[in-house]
Parts: sequence; C-alpha cells; structure tokens
Amino acid sequence: MRRVLACCLLPVACWLTSCAPRATFAVPTGAGVPAPEAATAWTQATEACRSARSLSAEVRISGKAGPQKLHSATLHGAVTSGDQIYFEMPVPFGAPGFILAGTGDRATLLLPRDKRVLNARADEIVEALVGLKLGPKQLLALLAGCVDQSEQISSPQRFGDLIAVTMPAGRVFLRQASTGWRIAAASTGTLVVDYQLLDSLWPLRVRITSAAGTTPVLDVLFNLSQIEVNGQLAPSIFSPDVPADVTPLTLQQLRDAGPLGEKK
Repeated sequence: MRRVLACCLLPVACWLTSCAPRATFAVPTGAGVPAPEAATAWTQATEACRSARSLSAEVRISGKAGPQKLHSATLHGAVTSGDQIYFEMPVPFGAPGFILAGTGDRATLLLPRDKRVLNARADEIVEALVGLKLGPKQLLALLAGCVDQSEQISSPQRFGDLIAVTMPAGRVFLRQASTGWRIAAASTGTLVVDYQLLDSLWPLRVRITSAAGTTPVLDVLFNLSQIEVNGQLAPSIFSPDVPADVTPLTLQQLRDAGPLGEKK
C-alpha cells in the first residue's frame, strides 16, 4: 500500500527545491513610539488589496515543511472572496500532476494520472500538502497583500521605519516603499508573513514561516507572476470533472505520504 501511494502522490511530492530567500522577518519587540500617521499609512497600504475579490496567478512554491523540504512546483490557480479555490500543477506532457478545486467547506484533490481523488475541506488539503492550514479566503488576503481584509486596526506604534498596527488577524507591519506605504509583514497566530518585494502593486514574493518556538517548523515561499485581480473566472474551474473510475484517497493517507508525513 505504501509503495502504491508513493507512486500515486509522486506529482504532489515533487514540491521542492532548496531556495535561499533573505533572512526571516524579525518581529519587533518591546514598546514602540506613537505613530499618528498610522491611519493614513494603513489606508494607502491596503487600498488595492482590500478591493480584491479574486486573484489568479502563476505561483511557484518552495521551502520546508517540518523536517522535509518542499520540491518546488509551479502552479496555476485562483482564489476568491466567495471562498472558492482552484490550483492545477501542469506537467510537460499529458494530464496535470494534480487539480485542487472547490470551496472552503468542500474541495476536491484529483490526481488524474493515478486516478485517485480526495474530498475534504480546502484548508485541510492545503495543510496536508504544504503544512499551512489556509482556506481560499485566507489565501486571497495573504496573496493579495492585506493579510486580513478587515478594516479594523488599533494600537498603532512605530518601530524605526516600521509602523505596527493590531487587527483581528494579529499584528501587521507597514513600511514605506518607493510606491508608497505597503504591508511589509505580519505576525498572525503561529505564523509570520513576510512580503519581500514591496515596490509592485501586488506582492511578488510572500514568505510564510512559523513563529519562533512553534512546531512544526515551516518556511514556505510563494513567488507570484502573471497576477490578475478581479478578472473573469469561469465558474466551471471550481467544479472539477471527476472520472467514474477513480479510487478514493483519504486525508490521512495524503498527510502520511506528504511533506509532513512520518516516513515509515
């Protein structure tokens, strides 16, 4: 069974390269100083991403999830504020390596080459694949650059060239770039989100790491290109065509065989 599953999940297991992004964002500690310009900075930094209702892009993922490196893979996909998700891993010839499509509550992971299928919550499938429990709405907010699309902020403080504000998702840090104020990073739950290229309208590189002292140790890098926000998306992409002869795959089997699974 283990050998069969390993072959079945080979396209998924190929998410990995050694990547050398810059040092992890250091979350400021201690007391800052008042930041009266925070409201203006926040409005400017989030004007574009708060309007994002959908985002499609080519996304290259690499990094480390627990003790395992993630093989780098280029995905084509989209997420929406309607809690829809679609990601496909193209390969040079033939059917895709996998297709992930559906909604936050019910998504389908289809391995067309191996005729295996899994139905589960989108965030559970994403977590089994790359170690990050993120649903479509969360992915949209993160990849669009807002971290959280809430407009509620409080407790503004300045730490050097950073302005820190608190919002429902956690603490968000703003930095002035050549194009104006941008969200530079965030500390949310057990994760640190680092937007590494700030001079474009939309994030081109997003690094998500586990906070210091938490396990498993995560370091996942998203490189985005061909970004389109609020474009036309065919509803059919969120409803995959599942062949009748597929074999069910359980979430636990995906976890066991995936980057974070215990190898036996």
